[in-house]
Amino acid sequence: MARLLYFASLAEAMGCREEEVTVVPDWTVAQLLDSLEARVPALQSMRGRYRVAVDQQMIASEQVALGSARESALIAPVSG
Repeated sequence: MARLLYFASLAEAMGCREEEVTVVPDWTVAQLLDSLEARVPALQSMRGRYRVAVDQQMIASEQVALGSARESALIAPVSG
């Protein structure tokens, strides 16, 4: 199980700020996002406009393997 955190407009789209999900160990971040988009199609239009962190480390590519990650966060841009 992995904990997923959603921030700002992503939390609104998902209908929650966090959840526990089963993640296939050999999945990449892209595969996780594909899975989330299949559940919540509104995420498709947001893809590429938010950042992803895996175990509190920002990632540069969706091709990063999740491996045994315990936490992933989808972080929407905010204006200040």
